[in-house]
Amino acid sequence: MASVFGNSYPKIVYDYGGGLSEVTILLPYSVVTRSEPMTEIVEFVSDLDGTRETSDRGTHWIVEIRYLLFKEADPCTKYQALQYYKNKPLTLFMHQDGYPFISAADHGADAKFVLLEIEPFSVTDVTYKDGLNLRFESLNPVWVGYPS
Repeated sequence: MASVFGNSYPKIVYDYGGGLSEVTILLPYSVVTRSEPMTEIVEFVSDLDGTRETSDRGTHWIVEIRYLLFKEADPCTKYQALQYYKNKPLTLFMHQDGYPFISAADHGADAKFVLLEIEPFSVTDVTYKDGLNLRFESLNPVWVGYPS
């Protein structure tokens, strides 16, 4: 059965901007371990009468991916590529055949994410194969809904 969001593995896209090309990095040996919203609500309390007001600043998204690096044909090159795109604005696709997240500010534009953490780990078996825990967070609020 086909999914509305896609059936394949995640990918990230980096756009060099200025009419230059974009680079796509596929993450075929990965499992999404966390994908959830983080709504930012700010509360204001009056010093005069104690009344409270809240302001919704939007919903950001956090995505964590467990990537089995040892399954790549050239794990060193893939690791270096991911390190290069750390802390740069990326378009994140949860499934390479699906849709990216959409920006809440302008519906239709791709939401930008940043790769904040690349945490190496070893698979805990007798072979101690390499893996990476990747953590992405949206730079701006995302629109929570179905793609149009």
